[in-house]
Amino acid sequence: ILAGCHGVVSKQVRIGNQSALSAMPPVGVMSPSLELTKQLSPFQILRDTALLRGIEGPNLMAHCQRALRWCAMEPYANRPLGTLSRFNRLRTALALAVLHRPGVLLLDEPTSGLLAQEQQAMIDVVENLRDRSMTIVIATRGAAPLESLFDAVGVLAHGQIVAELSG
Repeated sequence: ILAGCHGVVSKQVRIGNQSALSAMPPVGVMSPSLELTKQLSPFQILRDTALLRGIEGPNLMAHCQRALRWCAMEPYANRPLGTLSRFNRLRTALALAVLHRPGVLLLDEPTSGLLAQEQQAMIDVVENLRDRSMTIVIATRGAAPLESLFDAVGVLAHGQIVAELSG
């Protein structure tokens, strides 16, 4: 619900006695395993999530349009998600992650399952996001050439950092 996956709009989402929305840090998360409602369009998913986060009025459209623009999704904004390619579904998940202009953006395998040209296009989108004043953390297995995006690299093995490299 918090990620906008179910198309539910409610300001009553709670964790214990506290509103889950007020407890959320300004972090955006994008994962290829995120299941979004396929009957809704990218715009509808963004709108519902913005409403859930308390974004209303003229700010609502501005936030949705900015997220779509940042992720190069404007041509697909009103098409049902189920009719879009995996690449465009991943960009929709990324637009959802940047909807509220997070200070930190966590990307899990942003190029997973994409063709070579789609991988490059996703890298271009993420590179554009680097200029938007947010820290971007990318988890990848090295299947796509993401090196141009990194200022620093931490290599993990069995949950431990085994090497740290400059970009």
